[in-house]
Amino acid sequence: MKLHRSSSSSSSSSTTEKTVQIHVIDHQIEEHMCTAAVAIARTLPLYDSKSNTKTPTKTPTKDDDDDATTTWNVNVAFHTETGEIVTAPHLHRTANAVADGVRLSAELGDAPPAELNPDAYAAICEGAATALAAGGANVTYREIVGEELRAGGYGGIYGGG
Repeated sequence: MKLHRSSSSSSSSSTTEKTVQIHVIDHQIEEHMCTAAVAIARTLPLYDSKSNTKTPTKTPTKDDDDDATTTWNVNVAFHTETGEIVTAPHLHRTANAVADGVRLSAELGDAPPAELNPDAYAAICEGAATALAAGGANVTYREIVGEELRAGGYGGIYGGG
């Protein structure tokens, strides 16, 4: 499982890369991989309001340090109690999908309304749908705005903005 967020660092002229390796060992790891992935994903949030930190999904602002960007990497290895690495592709795909969903949910919940306005939210949703479709998922994206909200029965959203 690979996430983007970390604690140790190495840097070049304009890019800082931070990486941590996490090893999860459990006697029933194949049953607990998703649970472990959720726990790890939630403890490494994407959103950061510090002006000198750029996260992969945060749009840089005029206050951000334009001279450096940060790439965050977290590598997670799942092991049985005997130390054998779990290599089942379906388990890793599921753990990654669950972790990605948890991290996106956390990012959306942590972002203040000033940064996560309707246009920014729509762009994130469109990007998620596009990524899922590119991966073979049967996903479509449609944005409903303005009078189309009222006509579609979304009066509360239409009236509230």
